Amino acid sequence: MANTAEDVIKSATNDGIDAIENKTFEALEHGREAAMKAAEAVGVTQEEATKAIASTAEKVTEYINEKPLQAAGIAFAAGVVATLLLSRR
Repeated sequence: MANTAEDVIKSATNDGIDAIENKTFEALEHGREAAMKAAEAVGVTQEEATKAIASTAEKVTEYINEKPLQAAGIAFAAGVVATLLLSRR
């Protein structure tokens, strides 16, 4: 039985749709993998930042306990500078 033009068009259309579906699935899978890698990288970065902040806070606390007058002077000076900068607006 000979294929009619309609059968050829249907077959080509179905093949095209299948190809688009496959490419779309591949693109979605690639995007999902990239998103997972990015999420893992952000998690590591956030963990490192949290550790750095905790370490810095610990060092600041030690400095304040060792040299309370100098720490008060630094805090006062920072307050004066912040006041001057904010009052100019």
